[in-house]
Amino acid sequence: MAMQIIQLPVAKTVGASDEWAYLMAVIAAAGGNSAEVKRRASLDGVSVEVVAATFIRHLRYIKEMGVTVPQFEHLEALPPGVVDLRVFDQDVWWVDVLRRPHVIADMSLNYLDNVVGMLILNVAQYFAHYYANDPREANWVDMSIWLESTPPMVALRDAIATQRPTNGGEPHSETS
Repeated sequence: MAMQIIQLPVAKTVGASDEWAYLMAVIAAAGGNSAEVKRRASLDGVSVEVVAATFIRHLRYIKEMGVTVPQFEHLEALPPGVVDLRVFDQDVWWVDVLRRPHVIADMSLNYLDNVVGMLILNVAQYFAHYYANDPREANWVDMSIWLESTPPMVALRDAIATQRPTNGGEPHSETS
């Protein structure tokens, strides 16, 4: 795999808005969705310093490990705002835009619904990137069927079915 060179914008000084503007430019230069990073950080009360520290961990990882394909659990291998497509090959973890891991089975019903909605909304993008190295494979697969058959989507749907109240108003469980 060829090493990707990231051109960083020239640093500015002072002020939280300047810091966010700089960090968003850096995340975008690395291929991340900087607007979504800032939106999510704002919603969750995550400071610009914490998001910047996540990006710095990514840079240290790349410096120490090179640009090899890391194990999925090496969360610092990608910068904030970049979806790790390997998430579609396992059914335990969801990693949010800020690179925070969540055990799918432990996520709230609201968060599960949000992740499923986001995946459905962006299925064309994820599908195209997932099959970018082998477009022939993508020719025979419908992107919606692909998404619904991925391990995390199956796990997300199962977790929703377990938590969502059924006819009696009680959450479904294996024991009842």
